[in-house]
Amino acid sequence: MFLDEVPSVHVPPKEVRLWRQAVEFRQKVLRSRVAAKNQARALLRERGVESPRNLFSGKGLAWLKDLKLEDLGDALRRDLIVEQIEESDEKIKRVVKHLDSLSNNHAGVALLRTIPGIGPRTAEALAAYVDDAKRFSNLRNVGAYFGLVPCQDSSADKNRLGHITRDGPPTMRKLLCEAAWTAVRESPTVRAYYERVMRQDPDRKKIAIVATAHYLVRVAVSMLKSGECWRESVKGDPGTVKEDSDPKPDRGGGETPSGPQGFSPPPVASPASDEATSPPPLSASPFSPQKGKRKRHRNKACREERGVKIQKE
Repeated sequence: MFLDEVPSVHVPPKEVRLWRQAVEFRQKVLRSRVAAKNQARALLRERGVESPRNLFSGKGLAWLKDLKLEDLGDALRRDLIVEQIEESDEKIKRVVKHLDSLSNNHAGVALLRTIPGIGPRTAEALAAYVDDAKRFSNLRNVGAYFGLVPCQDSSADKNRLGHITRDGPPTMRKLLCEAAWTAVRESPTVRAYYERVMRQDPDRKKIAIVATAHYLVRVAVSMLKSGECWRESVKGDPGTVKEDSDPKPDRGGGETPSGPQGFSPPPVASPASDEATSPPPLSASPFSPQKGKRKRHRNKACREERGVKIQKE
């Protein structure tokens, strides 16, 4: 330690630590609301009640409150579940308002929101957990920090790569994977990267989406370092290939303004005059589509010519 050989650890300031706690508290309240919604669905399913499609909207919750249940215990469960959902909604609104006050004046959050698929919640979580982008010497360290790199099991000349390490905050990996799905739909550049990793194999979809999340976080940290906004490198839909309306065949030689170089194409006869015309000369181009027929005509002409000479003699 006296020789300064121990690597230093980044300690975020107090404001950043409080920012991260607010992000994690929002995720905790979200999980509580999801659990309450699952309990409501389970209660209706057990009693054989068909629920409306928008069960957790304003009208859906009003329908759930007015639902008549025979058992008093089921009615009590229903009331407590509805109260928990409404309470969670109010908590989430208050937390989001606090997070907006922290991120509205943050330049990094505004910059990260230019990336397709990354909204305000993912951008603020990235800015809070990255803090100082310059503390990463290279972009490989970013993936390792968020646990998006594969485990490595090597021995001698054998090297095996397994599942991701899952180091770092799990909240960030969840938000990045959700952002990756949205970016694949919205951005041609991200979709091209996703399809290249997937290799047209449906079994590699999850591998490809985690790799896409790793790609997005590397891009995000690089943007925070340089201060540049997102730029698309692939135009249009990468899944479609633009076909030439008038494709040119490969005729050999080069192309000049006067015409193709190489050999001259053979003359093309009309279909109606094929039988009436004489067989092509021996110097005709070997690339003619009538090669087999020309050979038969030539042999027949030679036999007739020999017969004529014999009769003359």
